[in-house]
Amino acid sequence: MEKSKVIGEFKKFISTLEKNSSSSKFIFHRYLVGDINSTNSNIGEIFLILQSSITISKQELTINDINNIFEQKIHSNSFLMPSDPEFIPILNYFFGNREEFIINRKETISFLEEKILNLQNSIWIENHRAFSFGNSFQPDCIINFMENSDSIAFIFQINNLNLIFTESKEINNLNKKYLN
Repeated sequence: MEKSKVIGEFKKFISTLEKNSSSSKFIFHRYLVGDINSTNSNIGEIFLILQSSITISKQELTINDINNIFEQKIHSNSFLMPSDPEFIPILNYFFGNREEFIINRKETISFLEEKILNLQNSIWIENHRAFSFGNSFQPDCIINFMENSDSIAFIFQINNLNLIFTESKEINNLNKKYLN
């Protein structure tokens, strides 16, 4: 997916969050994976922002199961899709344990705006490292965005994040510029 299209989808979702009057809190989970010191390891990120009135009592998965699924998806350069058998159980886990993952609307929007800023500057800064979109022949990212009367879901996954800087003077300068 082209960077401009990703930014457009993020902005569209921010607009949806700003207009949504039924909830001021959202379920948020983020998973960043990859060994930055290995050239054989894919580096990627998955985050979910969910809002729903759905009540789930029984969850089949644990958070460790979910993180393992996310890691397998990124390492195999595949994506978490609504057609996957794990998709609904993953969402059910977050709906069932929503209190552990709640953030407010302002924090959610700030997170997305930071991602847009980093994308506009062609970098993705996490944990004092800078990444760029990979130059592979396979898709680098996928966005699942769903909105209906009582639910909002935004699931973003980016694969093939490639390290473009190591811990150095350059990254310290980038951190000061983009994270302060």
